[in-house]
Order: sequence, then C-alpha cells, then structure tokens
Amino acid sequence: MSMRPDLLVSSVDPHRVVTLRAGVPRSGGHYVLYFCQAQRRAEWNPALDYAIEWANLLRLPVVVYEGLRPDYPHASARHHRFVLDGVHELASRLAARGMAHFFALPKLGEPFPMVATLAESAALVVTDDYPTFVVPRHNAKLQQQLTCPLYAVDGCDVVPLRMFQRAFPSAAALRPHLRRLLPDLLALSDPSPRPLRDSLTLPLPALPGLRRGVEISNMPEDLDRLVETTGVDLSVAPVRGVRGGRSAGLVRLGTFLRDGLPCYAEGRNLADHDVTSGLSPYLHYGMLSSAEIARAAIAARPGGLGDPSVAAFIEELLVRRHLSHNFCLFTPDHQSVRSLPTWALASMREHGGDQRRTLYDREQLLRGRTADPLWNAIQTELRELGEPHGYLRMLWGKRIIEWSATYEEALARLIYLNDRFAYDGRDPNGYTSMLWCFGLHDRPFARRPVFGLMRPMSSDGAGRRAQGPVYIERIRRTLSGQSASGRSVQLRFDAGFSVK
Repeated sequence: MSMRPDLLVSSVDPHRVVTLRAGVPRSGGHYVLYFCQAQRRAEWNPALDYAIEWANLLRLPVVVYEGLRPDYPHASARHHRFVLDGVHELASRLAARGMAHFFALPKLGEPFPMVATLAESAALVVTDDYPTFVVPRHNAKLQQQLTCPLYAVDGCDVVPLRMFQRAFPSAAALRPHLRRLLPDLLALSDPSPRPLRDSLTLPLPALPGLRRGVEISNMPEDLDRLVETTGVDLSVAPVRGVRGGRSAGLVRLGTFLRDGLPCYAEGRNLADHDVTSGLSPYLHYGMLSSAEIARAAIAARPGGLGDPSVAAFIEELLVRRHLSHNFCLFTPDHQSVRSLPTWALASMREHGGDQRRTLYDREQLLRGRTADPLWNAIQTELRELGEPHGYLRMLWGKRIIEWSATYEEALARLIYLNDRFAYDGRDPNGYTSMLWCFGLHDRPFARRPVFGLMRPMSSDGAGRRAQGPVYIERIRRTLSGQSASGRSVQLRFDAGFSVK
C-alpha cells in the first residue's frame, strides 16, 4: 500500500529535513532505511527520529546502516579505531529498541555497493545532512541512484542549519539571531527516544559482505587487528587511552562539567592546565549532540546561562560551531582561499610576493623541526595526541603562513596536517578555524609584511598569554621517551635541543 508523504506529521523541525528525492514510499518496501553517515548515536538524533516516525506510519521496521570506507581522505588507524570503538555500543542501543544495525568495513580496493543494495528493499531512505567532508558527495550520488524517496536530516546543531538562507560574515552578525532562537529550541530539545512499534519485526535480508554491528568486538586488541586488515594508514596510530563511542564521550562530558567548566571563562586560553572540554572528536563523529551538551552545561552551574563560564562555553559550542557549519553549507569551495572575504583576497594579492624570512618544507613541519619551540610543541601534540590546545592551534596556523612560499601552499599544509592527525579533522570547525588564520570571519588589521591586513599572531605574544613555557614542559613530560601511541619519538622543543 502506497502512502502519501504529506500524511506524515513529524515532530522533527521541518527546517532540518531536505527532500533529496521526492515521491511516494515504495510499495512492497520491507523497511525504512536510515543511512547513518554523520550522527553515530541512537539518542538525540533527529534523522533517526524521522526514520522511526516514517516507519511507524508505514507499519514497517527500521534498518540502520553504517559503513566505514578505507578510502576517505586521510583514512588512518587513528580515525578508523575511534569510529569502531562506538560500533558495538550503537548496535546494542539500537537492538534494545528493536532496530537492526548493519555495519560494513570493507578493505581497500573492495567494492562498496551496500547502501544501494539495502535501498532496493526499502520503502524510503533517510540519511544525515552534513555540510562538508564526503557526505555532500554521497548524498548527491544517492539522489541520482535511488528510485525511492530520499530525505537528508540535519542533526548538527541546536538551530537547524537551513533556518538561515545565507552565510554570515562573522560571529557578531550571527550571534543576535542565535540568541533569539536558542532558548526556545533548547527547551524543545527532546532527549526521549521516539517509540518504535513493538509488534514490528524485521525479516533480515541475506546480503553478502554486510556485518551486523553486534558482531563487532568491543575488545581493544580485536579492534586493532581489525583495523590492520583494512589497508588504511597505520602510521597515524590511535592514541593510547583515547576511546571513541558514546559512553566514552559522556564520561568526558561529565569530567569537563566537574573539573573544567567552573573555570572555563578565565582558563580556556591557558595551556598550563587544559580546561577545554575535549568534546570536539565526539561531536565530529556524531557520538554526542550539541543540544545535549548545551543542556547539560547550563544545568551544571547554578547561574545557568548567566554564569560567565557557561556563557563562554555556549559561545564556543553553539555560536562558533553554528557559524562554521553555516559557512561550509553556503560555501562550496570552503577548503580554498577563494572563499575568503574580499579584503583578505586583496591583501593576499598585494603581499603574495613578500619575502619570507624562513621557509620549511612539509616534512619539517610534520616532524616539528622548526626554530620555534612553542610551535614544535603544538605540532607534536597534534601529531602524537590528536587534540592540540584550542587557543594555541590558532598560533599553529598563523606561523605556517609565515613559513610557506604562498598562501595557497600554507592552507594546503594546514588542511593536510590537521585532517591527517587531529581527531576532529575533516570538520566544519576545522576548515573555518584554518581559514580564520587568513582573515575569514575577522576584520582587517594594520598592514604587515606577509600577513598584509590579516590579524598577526606571534609565538612570544601567544606564549605569554597561554603560559607557553609551562605548556612546552607539559608536552615534554607527556611524550618524553615514548609517544602516547607507544612508538619511539624524537621531540624538538627548542633550537638545538632534543629529547630522545
């Protein structure tokens, strides 16, 4: 029996739903398929809620499909393992609610037709709306391939991305709109899962190459061996003690609310002791939602949003994060200097030929072998720990501009190093932050060599503000003799001095 799409009365904000392929649900479809690409969680997930609502209307079960390709940009053991940490847990949470979870982990060179194969038996397909990385390309391909309705649902932010129809030039321009919308939308954020009809069962299709998520081991040593079979880059190893998955993310959230949030306002830019949340990897991989984090932070302090630390954290979590997603959504070339404001492009044309005092090649930068001890420590933290300090990350980007022959080369190096090593790489926040180093979402400053009208930033100034010497010593102690991943590493934090 066919069902008109206008008969669905959904609790999901319509601004979150993009109809990529319209039509009537396929007659004879065996299930509603949720293709999980960006929001890897069974709770606080508007896309999953939307799939469940369709399934309840059609009296069909829900199938959740998740795949981890080995050929995404900068695919590595570090990124693969972080995702795999959460697969078993996600499958278990879905199974407890009566939903089947399929997971595919192909090896390099293997065919990967799983979504299209599952979609052939689906009444309709729901997937994630996400403004960067491989998701837009996947969705465009599915739009052409599928013969059933296809919906993309935004679960990125508290305020739906498509509620605004333009890119905002700065946080100051976006902030008043968010402040007006956030209180009501946070209050409407519903942590309770959508009910799935208990009477509905799934006749599981026999599909070669598909691996049920519940069969993925959650034992670290088993996951390490599994990663080794995929063909991804093993030289970028998982960081010892860092775990992916929703439970690990909730533990980190709890630690931050207890230890970091009370002094976040005054301490977030200090590197002597890190009070930052460390939640960006879990947000990037969709294991936590910004809505649940925001509500937890507001509830954790007696003053709520009136508490200075809560206000500062919400600024980073919601305003800056939404600004980055907004930029990527409306800027197709958001990994290029062409996306910069007019004044920044003009400045780059005027100063592109300025003499650089020092040039380093990419390998020197990767290894942290410069004459700047603070920068070397930041790069070492990125390479070995995958989570560089937020404030010092800006200095990291500014100095690469100084040490590269062209602005285009500098941005390419930033993207390469960040996306290869950072747990939260390949993310709107990352691309926006890197382009901020060149003037995005900023204003012109006094003209200087190389930087032109871009905001300057020096290691001396940043080091004084962030207590750089203490930070260098902390990184030295953490990594002396052995990296966090267990590999031998050479650290150079000052010119002519090394720790082996």
